[in-house]
Order: sequence, then C-alpha cells, then structure tokens
Amino acid sequence: MRAVIARLLYTAGRVGWCVVLAASLGVRRAEAQRNGVCTPRHPMVDAVDFSGNTVLTSAALTAIIDAENSSWRRRWFGLNSGNLTCLDSLSLLEDARRIADYYRIRGYPGTTASAQISRRGTTRAQVRFTLVEAPALHIDSITIDSVPPEAADVAKLRGKLLGAVADSLLITTTVDSVQRLIRAAGYLNAGAPDTTTRVDLATRRARVTMTFHPRSVVYFGAVRIAIDSLNRKAALRDADVRALLRFNPGDRYNERKVVTSQRELFDLNLYRSVGVIPDSAVPVLARTPSAKDSLPMLVRVVEGERQLTRLGGGWGTNDCFRVQALHVEQSLLGHGERLQGEIRLSKLGVAPPTGGLSSLCPLVRDDPYSQKLNYYAGATLNLRGLLGRSLQPEFSLFSERRSQVNAYEQSTEIGAAASVAREIAPQLRMTAQYRYTVASTISDLATACFPFGFCRGEDLPTFLIASPTHSVGFAVVKNPLVPTANPTSGSRWQAEVKLAHADVARRTPLNFARMMAEGALYQSLGARWVLAVRGQAGYVFAPSNSLSLLPPPERFYSGGQSSVRGFDENTLGPGSYIVTAFDTLAGTPSLGLARAASGFRRIAPSGGNAMWLANVELRSRVGLGTDLLTFVLFVDAGPMSSPRSMLVGVSRPALDFGFRRRSVRSALTLGTTPTDTNLGPHFSCSRRTAPPVWPGALSA
Repeated sequence: MRAVIARLLYTAGRVGWCVVLAASLGVRRAEAQRNGVCTPRHPMVDAVDFSGNTVLTSAALTAIIDAENSSWRRRWFGLNSGNLTCLDSLSLLEDARRIADYYRIRGYPGTTASAQISRRGTTRAQVRFTLVEAPALHIDSITIDSVPPEAADVAKLRGKLLGAVADSLLITTTVDSVQRLIRAAGYLNAGAPDTTTRVDLATRRARVTMTFHPRSVVYFGAVRIAIDSLNRKAALRDADVRALLRFNPGDRYNERKVVTSQRELFDLNLYRSVGVIPDSAVPVLARTPSAKDSLPMLVRVVEGERQLTRLGGGWGTNDCFRVQALHVEQSLLGHGERLQGEIRLSKLGVAPPTGGLSSLCPLVRDDPYSQKLNYYAGATLNLRGLLGRSLQPEFSLFSERRSQVNAYEQSTEIGAAASVAREIAPQLRMTAQYRYTVASTISDLATACFPFGFCRGEDLPTFLIASPTHSVGFAVVKNPLVPTANPTSGSRWQAEVKLAHADVARRTPLNFARMMAEGALYQSLGARWVLAVRGQAGYVFAPSNSLSLLPPPERFYSGGQSSVRGFDENTLGPGSYIVTAFDTLAGTPSLGLARAASGFRRIAPSGGNAMWLANVELRSRVGLGTDLLTFVLFVDAGPMSSPRSMLVGVSRPALDFGFRRRSVRSALTLGTTPTDTNLGPHFSCSRRTAPPVWPGALSA
C-alpha cells in the first residue's frame, strides 16, 4: 500500500514539475516577446507555411492558428519594429489540433496535421504544417421539413445540397438563410429550427435533416408616426409619411417592404435618421384577440437641415481637373419638395484661363475639343411626396458646354426637361421625360463635310447655328443590387427609347428614334474571384436620306476607358484622318491623295448610328498586399465600323483620302473598370486592331 502511494506521489510530482516548467517557459517566452527579443530556446518565427493542403487555402488555415510570421521589418532588416513571434512548441501542437478540427468541421474528418520546425541559425526558425487530407464526407440524403412554399424553393435547395460536401459551415449558413426567408415571408414568430447530421465514416456519407417551425402568419398592425423636427413645422405631415410607406395595416408582414420603406424615406434627404420598427409601446397582452397575430409598427424620423451646400473637386482622365458646387433647399411647399442648384466646371488645367497644368492631363492636352472650359449650370425641382409614392415629377432648367474627346463640342444655350418616375415593381423603375434644348455643335471640318454635307466654306457658319431639338424618352431600369462599388452577385438591366425632332442648323428637319439597352451579370467564383459580364447595344432609326444629318451627340462612339480599352478615346469606328500633306489629282483641285510617308496628325471620329459592346471581366476579390488594390483580367469587344447607311448617300465627295494598314498589336493600359461606376485603377493588357481608314480626311 505504501509503495502504491509513493508511486502516485512520485507521478504527481513529475506531472506537476512538467506543468511548472511549461508555465515558466511560456512566461519567459511572453516576457521575451514583450521586450522585443527572442531567445535561442524560443527563436523568432521567420516563416509559416503549409504542405499537403489542396482543399483549404493556406490563407484560411493561417487565420485559425496562433503561429504567424514576424513582421517583414524584423525579418528583412532586423529592425525592432512590427509584430514579433517567438517559437512555442506547445502552441504548435495546439495549432495542429485546430487544423484537424477545422477540417472535420468543413467535411473532411480524419485529416491529420503535424508541425515541423526548421532552425535557421540560433535566432530564427521556420514552421511547416504537413497535412494528410482525408476523403470528403458527402451529403447522401437531405430532408427539409415545414418550409412554407412562398418562403423558399425546397426542391431547388435540396438539389443544390445533395452530393455536396457535408460542411458544417455550409449547413449552418443554409439553415440561417432559410430561417431569415421564413421570417421575411411573414412568419415573424418562427421558432428555432432543428438540425441533425448523421455520419457514416465507413462510406463517407452523411444524412442531414432540417426541420423548421414557421408557426402562424403575422400581419402589419396599426402604424404610428413620430417626427422629430428642428423647425416649428415638420417637412412632411404624418399623412404624407404614411403615404410613402410600402405597407398598410392588415397587410401580410414582409421584411422587404419594411426595408424598402425605410430606404425610400431616407432617400428623400429630409431625415438624418429613419427607423421602421415594431412598436414596443403596444404590448402583446394589450392587443385584442383578433389582433394577436398583428404587429404594430413605429415609424420614427429625425429631420436634418433643410438647407445643404456642398463643394467638391477631383481629377479625371477625360475632364482633367473639375470642381462642383451644390446647394439644396428642402420642402419648400411643405410636401417634401427638393430644389437643387448645381454648377460644374471641368477641363480645368487645360482650358484657358485655367491652363498651365496640361502636363497632368495627357489624354486631353492635345484634344481640340478640350481647349474650352466645360460647364454646367442648372436648377432642378423634384416634387416628390406631392403625388404620393407612386409618381415623382421633376423639372429642370440648365445651360451647359460639354465635349467628347476627339469627337465634338456641344454648347447648349438653354435646356429644359420634365420627367416623372414611378416604381412599377420592386426594384423596377420606369421614367418618362420630355426634353427641349437649343444647342450648337462644333466638330472637325472633315467630319462636318463627310457626314453632314457641309463642305463649302460658307456652309460652316450655318452649321454652327444653334439647333432646337424636342425629344420624348422612356426608360425602364431593373437594379436589385445592393449599392456597392464592386458587386459580387446579381444582375441589373436597363432599356431606353427616345423619339426626337431636330431642326438641323434651323433649316433641315430631322426625325429620329434612339434606342439603347444594357445589362450586367455578376457571379462569385469562390472566395477569390468574381465574374462580371456586361453587354450594351444601341441603334438610331432615321430616314435613309436624312441619317447623315444625325447630330454628333446623338451618335454612338466607341473606344477608350469606358468601352473598349486599349483604344484611344472614341477612335474605334468610323472617322477621318487629318493628314499633314497630300497630292492634288489632275483636273480636280479639291481632291487629292494623302502622302502615306507624311503620316497623319490625328483621327477625327465620325460616330455611328449603331453600336454594340461586350465586356467580360474576371475580378479578384483579394488584393495584392491590400484589398484597396485588386486586379482584373478582361476581354472587351465592340464594333469596328458603322452600318453602311452611314457611309453612303453623301452628296459631296471627300476632299482627301487617307490609308492606313491594319495591324495587330498589344497594349498596356491604365484605366478604369467600365462594368460599373467605380474608379479603381487597374493595369490591363489587351489585343487590339487599328481602326479602318474612312474617306473624308482634310489636309492641314
């Protein structure tokens, strides 16, 4: 008996000594790290890597373990700065266990991990985790019970999960998503779901059962409006706010209607805080028996300042430097109206009298249509709230000068627009607009002569006379995407039609219809990539004998950062080469042949009445060192010419002819992603073909 007790005491002593030793080593290691120095027993971790992992990335495994690299400043330059990690053998054993547990959770039970240490002298060490991955555990059978059909498509969900890896994270995420859909469909009192997973390790199969408890349907109850106003009179009355809501008492509860109502109230820019929440002032026990399944709602809004002034500025490749001033007056008539005045200036730094910074704007430095200051001055009155949430009328008056690089410059003396917008379905908005402008357009004499037929010197002043244009347009936009600079899933589309009548140079009537459609699709490809596809097409219908009179702003242009990258701005398509020298043909003093050896000065794009464009991008979701800088691989495609109707029927021949050999070359560009509105820089390499030569070039 004494011998047994003595052995137990001896064993306990050894275990206690090991615990004390491990604790002391851990304390010494922690103290060494705090002092910024590692010891030979605990050298600095110089590198941590993994081998044998094919299912999970090294980045995912690094995120769940304690071992990490010391900072590059310490490793490369020996500076006492940045993160310092000292080697801890006991912690590596725990990390190996964490890796095995994580593989089990992700559907690969039986995976083993071990850590090897490679010394680099006496002060540094490299850690490598070697993994032996087990076969995947697949879902062989799945049962989903008690899901209301209006909440989720159970058959489609079952088809997606059947045969997939029995990933616990996937199963949990699926259950949570379905539960949110059930609650959003009106089953607000749905109970917690039950999930069971039975695993057969011998066959590597799993049976999953998901049981939901939707309970009864909940309806919207009484709606109470609470307005906190900074003024004596609220911008909108209770009845006006109530009319803007997407739900009424007695409607089936729908979370999307709640979110949409909150977003639209906030979009009025009248309120700095908007809350649409259940009304806790009406307890459940105080409700009548018929209202037990109703949910009273509280709409609380806090008004902001009714006057707003903003100043901004920036730089763009096509605009050079630009500034903007905006002033807003809210709720002038007490119904949520919005009066906005805006002034924009661009081409600053290139156009006089603000020149002197043209070296910072190489794209527009030599552009003949960027040598005047572009401006916009206008006022817009939005009568939102006056006619309820269904219709949003808007009226605008403006004057502007704008230009397209290499193509034209348009000056609008006066412009007016009236539009009304209505949401005809969730995230589906229709807009009707009438627009009147009196504008003049300046383009190259070669461009004016060939498409417009103004080839005589006395014709040019007539061409510069401001031309009135009346147009009626309709647009339909479907955009359910969450506002973001870089969508990862979903789709959007829009289509617009414009019917117009123009008096070209106040002497030639022209009727035309302009149609344009665009669509975009975004699809996640794992955790690292997003596939973005965009298509765009447009066409202008006009009488064949008048099509050549189509004003330049109504034509389509292609090439450049917002369409087919790798080409100069607006140079993909028909155009005229402005040559430097030509030889006059015998007997025809107004015609000649360009001297190919002398080259040309620039291309004057003519535009076209038909266009199509396609962009396919593979975007990275993980940046190079930082997610602020990501990269994209893309393929752009667009038209190389306009329809034949744009090239025939010209009554006067061109003054010169230019020729250029088609060539294929590579291009390295720095630009912006055209699939959406973000302006993140990227490097891109594309394959391009030189634009064809069209008749109509003038000599200098």
